[in-house]
Amino acid sequence: MLGRRISMMVGLEKPAAQLECNEEKEKWMVLMKSAGFEPLLESDDAKTEALILLSKNNYSPLYGLIDSPVGKFLSLAWNGESLFTVSSWH
Repeated sequence: MLGRRISMMVGLEKPAAQLECNEEKEKWMVLMKSAGFEPLLESDDAKTEALILLSKNNYSPLYGLIDSPVGKFLSLAWNGESLFTVSSWH
């Protein structure tokens, strides 16, 4: 989504599409840190609100959240596989 724009802003030479896969979180972490950014922890409130939205809208119980052990990433998942991942930096 914003991968190309972000990578251009922080000076990445490889196409951002190569870094948009879930297994590339480590590369995003290195990229952002090398550009002078620091990761922010997601709040417990944000995680709780995401879970409430999932349950309130009667989504399948196969949907869930995954906290990444690599850095400060939070992913919406289907059946244990990340679909969409977010992180915050300053």
